[in-house]
Amino acid sequence: MHFKFGQKIIDKIRNKKVQNKEIYEIMFDNYCNINTINNIIDTPEGIKFKYKNNTLQTIKACIYEVFIRKDYNIDCNKQSILIDVGMNVGTTSLFFANKDYITKCYGFEPCLTTYNDAIININLNENIKDKIQTFNYGLGSETQKVNIKYNPQKSACTSIYDDINDFGEDVSLLENECITIKNAYTEIQKILDLHSNENIILKVDTEGAEYEIFKCLDSTDILDYINIVYIEWHKYTPDILKQILLKHNFAIKFIPEITSQTYGGLILGVNLCK
Repeated sequence: MHFKFGQKIIDKIRNKKVQNKEIYEIMFDNYCNINTINNIIDTPEGIKFKYKNNTLQTIKACIYEVFIRKDYNIDCNKQSILIDVGMNVGTTSLFFANKDYITKCYGFEPCLTTYNDAIININLNENIKDKIQTFNYGLGSETQKVNIKYNPQKSACTSIYDDINDFGEDVSLLENECITIKNAYTEIQKILDLHSNENIILKVDTEGAEYEIFKCLDSTDILDYINIVYIEWHKYTPDILKQILLKHNFAIKFIPEITSQTYGGLILGVNLCK
């Protein structure tokens, strides 16, 4: 397995002789091992993922963000749990479940095809699969059924909002699904009731629904009991998310920093009162 970057690759990246997409491909191909016979991807951490030929690029992108770029990497000396809202194919839940300080992960994914792909990936990792509990529904401000169109080949870009959804160029690939959304406060409170002595890490990557989710949580005191939040924000201004987190005593950092050309990114929030 070829898990170390060669000096020539590093030099090409430093000298900017490759484009961003090429950097992503180079880093992935030199980090992971792909078994094209069994369609299995192995990371150096020992985590396995199953891919279909039409979902390989999506899974590679998710692994790149979580395992190579390490968007969610933190160290902790206290037992903690992860609440993974927008689990997708299970990348972030598996990344955290592999850490010794994580005792449980709770993953929410409303799209059935994507949810089933996550279950396959979780079950491939026998040593940590029991740490992860999954739910085939999403979170929002109220319990409801929502009809959506989505492209199974672009599961990481699926949204309940058509102006955010990335359908791709081939509309013949689109599928229709009626998904279930449940009240974010109610579902998260159930989890908090089970883990009063552990750190709570909340990750939300819901392609636009993050605004609705955090408005719902802001109407209660539940954010006061969460230690760390990771929010991927999309398209709209993140100002409302910033104000909600500051109101609940979170110190926050935008990754990347916000500019007039920024249309999405990651927010890291740390609760200073916990």
